[in-house]
Amino acid sequence: MSLKGFLCVCYATVALAAGQKTWAQETPDAVQGTLVACLSGQASTADGKDALIALGWQPVERADLSDRAVLGHAARNLVLHLSGMQASQRWASEWEHTRSNATGVRRLTSLPIDGFSFQTYQRENDPSLLEVMDDARGNLRRKTCQFVLSLETGRTLAASLPAPSKLPTPIHTFPKRNLPGGTLQVSAYDSSRIESAIGEEFPFLAYISVVSQ
Repeated sequence: MSLKGFLCVCYATVALAAGQKTWAQETPDAVQGTLVACLSGQASTADGKDALIALGWQPVERADLSDRAVLGHAARNLVLHLSGMQASQRWASEWEHTRSNATGVRRLTSLPIDGFSFQTYQRENDPSLLEVMDDARGNLRRKTCQFVLSLETGRTLAASLPAPSKLPTPIHTFPKRNLPGGTLQVSAYDSSRIESAIGEEFPFLAYISVVSQ
C-alpha cells in the first residue's frame, strides 16, 4: 500500500469511529500524520518523534507547557466529566474547576523508569496537545497517544466528523473502534454550544485516543 493509501486508511478509521462513510482526502496534515505514527505504534520511537516534529509538534517538558497547551489539557479532561451530558449551569463551574486543575500538570515530573517513556508535545501559538506513552513493563506492551485538536489544527478532520450541531450533546464520544493491534476512540466538541455554556472561547474540535501494542 502506498503512503497516501495508508494515510487515507488511517483517516477513514477515524471517520468510521465517528460513524461516517467519507473522509477528507487532502494533502497529509498534522492529524493524518499523527494518526499514522500512533496507529502504527511508532510515535514513541526516535523516527516517530522526528516525524511528529516535522508535522509541527514540539516536544516539551510538562513544566514548560504554554498557557494554550494547558488549556488543551483542560479540554481533554472535560471529556471525562461532561461527555454525553446536555449543557447546563454546571458547565461553567465545571470548566473553571477543570481549567484551574489543569495548571497542575506543570508540576508533574517524569522520573526515569525502566520500560516506560512519556513525552508531551505542543504546537506553536495553538492549544493542541499531544501525549505519547510507551509502557513495556510486564508481559504486555502498551503504547498510547492522546491528543486534543484545536479547530485550526483539526480543520481537515472536521470534514470527517458530523456537523457539530448534529452531535447529540456538546461533547459526544463515539464508540471505541477495535483495530489490528489496538483501539481508537474519538470525542467531538461542539465549540459553539460549549462556549455558550461556559461563557468563554473554546477553540477545540476533538479529542482522540489511540492505544496500540
